[in-house]
Amino acid sequence: MWTDIRKLVLFHLLVLKLHYSKGTEATECEDGQFQCNNKRCIPTIWRCDDDDDCSDNSDEEHCVSLTNTRQPLCTAFRSTVAITAGSP
Repeated sequence: MWTDIRKLVLFHLLVLKLHYSKGTEATECEDGQFQCNNKRCIPTIWRCDDDDDCSDNSDEEHCVSLTNTRQPLCTAFRSTVAITAGSP
């Protein structure tokens, strides 16, 4: 009985190793995935989240910084509100 369980566990470990070794590097990523410079595929929503999900930081390259765009938009909105509020 223990021999059968041991074989089953070894089989599962082998399948997991094959799955993860092929799944991390691909020639093309699936829809909804971003391909890192190191050929790794990550979910697209992980891109530009200020977290190095690719392990080479390629998912954070060429991103628009939200902190840089929010300030001017807020300032522009306040100016528009101030002008509108001051109008008769």
